[in-house]
Amino acid sequence: MRLDSPRRALVFAFHDVDGIVDDAYLAYVGALVAVAGRSIVVVNGELGDEGRARLEALGTTVLQRSNEGYDIWAFKTGIDALGEHLGEVDELLVANSSVFGPVSSLSDALATMDARDVDFWGMTRHAPIGGASSGRGRAPRAERAHVQSYFTAFRSSVLRSEAFRAYWRDLPPIRDYADAVQAHEMVMTGYFEDAGFSWDTLVDTRDLEPFAENPLIAMAPTLLDRGCPVFKRRLLYVGAGGLLAHTSGSVTKQLWQRLREVPGVDIDALERHAARTMRSADLDLALQDFVSIDTGPADPPSTVAAVVLPGPLAQQQAAGMVAAGVRTVLLARDGDALPSVEGAEVVRTGSRAPRLALPRVDAELLYVLPSIDAPRHEADARIAFEHTRQALGWDREELGRVARAFRESALLGMVLAPPSPARNFYGGIGGAKPERRLAELEAACAALGVDARALADAVPGAGLWIRRAAAEQWVAAVEAIPAAERERAERRLEPHDWLAIMTAVLPRLGWRVRRGISRDLAETLAAVSGAAYAGINRAAGAVDGEGLEATLARVDQRAITATVFFDVGPGFAHATSRSFERRSGGALEVRVRVPEDALGVRFDPLEGAGALVEGLAIEPAELRIVPLNGTRSRGVDLFASHDPAYVISGPAAGREIVIRAERVERITVDASALELIERRYGAGGPVARARHLAMRAGSKAVRRLRRRG
Repeated sequence: MRLDSPRRALVFAFHDVDGIVDDAYLAYVGALVAVAGRSIVVVNGELGDEGRARLEALGTTVLQRSNEGYDIWAFKTGIDALGEHLGEVDELLVANSSVFGPVSSLSDALATMDARDVDFWGMTRHAPIGGASSGRGRAPRAERAHVQSYFTAFRSSVLRSEAFRAYWRDLPPIRDYADAVQAHEMVMTGYFEDAGFSWDTLVDTRDLEPFAENPLIAMAPTLLDRGCPVFKRRLLYVGAGGLLAHTSGSVTKQLWQRLREVPGVDIDALERHAARTMRSADLDLALQDFVSIDTGPADPPSTVAAVVLPGPLAQQQAAGMVAAGVRTVLLARDGDALPSVEGAEVVRTGSRAPRLALPRVDAELLYVLPSIDAPRHEADARIAFEHTRQALGWDREELGRVARAFRESALLGMVLAPPSPARNFYGGIGGAKPERRLAELEAACAALGVDARALADAVPGAGLWIRRAAAEQWVAAVEAIPAAERERAERRLEPHDWLAIMTAVLPRLGWRVRRGISRDLAETLAAVSGAAYAGINRAAGAVDGEGLEATLARVDQRAITATVFFDVGPGFAHATSRSFERRSGGALEVRVRVPEDALGVRFDPLEGAGALVEGLAIEPAELRIVPLNGTRSRGVDLFASHDPAYVISGPAAGREIVIRAERVERITVDASALELIERRYGAGGPVARARHLAMRAGSKAVRRLRRRG
């Protein structure tokens, strides 16, 4: 059916880890609300008062629910809430906050589709994928192309049908991302097609599908050129394995460059959102927006002060900055030895650590030059200094280019050197830390309200650029930590640990963190990385034709991230969780204090994979911890899910709880892995138990059907 001046309604599913409705979200949801006569925004999880006010100011109804069932159950909630009003509309728009836009006119897109004789439609489609499967079996109708579920428009021919009512009435539980894709997105298009309804998409990508199953990700700039008004938020945090599985690695960078050329796109709003919600390391990888020190125009470095900290290279660093014609300040505690450098100022900080006294230097931009000050590490100090010079600048022109980058972006708060594979620095690139330091790092991050997993890699002894305003906010955040905790962290953490923590704290305060680079350093890193890939692949046993994601999944059996979630109303949210990085295949102990106002506690032993957990126990003893979506047999818990979770019951609020396991192991959720587990534990093990429970459930379902018949 075609439409002429249609009456529209909107159901929009929204989720933000902090419960914030920022300008990037508001631009898209506002454009959708504007084309709908009636609209409902369903919020999964957290929503702050300011965010609610911003949504309600659009004239929409806001519903809030626990963050369960992903966007699909939020869609169902909104559709149920519309009720009889569905009979009054010609088209229902069902959309979520996983995309940003509009990059082009949404009204023009709707007008284009109004003229097409279809029953339902979407913005884009996913190519047929040949029957995807998981540990739960094969996804039905996956052999067909399907509308991508971030945006679907249903016309009255569908809305008034029994097929539509039955689809949402019988919607199965959505426990994790795999369910969201296989129980809804892959199913929905074929379901309505089989019911006799026709469909289409705004953007025709059939000619691109031989080159990419999912052009929305792999060929995002091309889709913008074809009139797609949105782009996927996931392009900003897809990770190395995912990015290289779909593209040559530069698609997000190309998209960002394209967006900067589009009139009306608020690139600052997008960057503020990205800085707040995503790891700096993920943005480094996705945007690849390095600050180049040897290309482009330069500003006079009149707003810059080079801040040299005590160390074996302080003399050389300070003299070099003075020679470059830059104001130079030697910053040190009272009593610390400093070199005498003609033309350099000296600022004493009393007993305060110099990195917490940076705002005392009165300059808009601070170029901080530390050095490793430890016996037998002189070679490390020299290499870190060379790395700093190549990444962050040394002569006046190079420093001026970094200063210009700060002037051109008011959001830029810090520039640091990229990770270095040299000498003892290599293991710090994503490597594990000693248990004692790791515990202190996690405690410091928790006190500052950031996730320890969000830290970017920092090179010991390397320098950084920081805007003084950002440094002031950083110092205020650290000083807000209780004195005893702060002093303990000061004693036990290394200077580069604090630099890594800064890369997580500053984005939460609204600042971007970027990396500096020069052509010489880029060429060195490219050459070294090629040799490193070869050596790592030989050690990992990589096979010709295997992708990075597959290799990492096979060998990454060491690090797992266990998370304790607290429901402080409404629902469990990352904003109130505590995460702990531990080794896969080993024992686990998690100790955490539950908030006084917690309504519930959930424990996820790891993320993004199946799990095998042995000998789990909890203290105090009156608490109970049971699998939420797993199977327990003889002290072994099996989770054939990519989101394993336990529920904790009993009087936990306001108490310290300790969760211990003899062994926590990441597993792949496929038939071969489950077969190995079954061999390990035998007929009484968790796989056999899961099979038995599935057979019982199947038998019950058959009996119910027979009774209905």
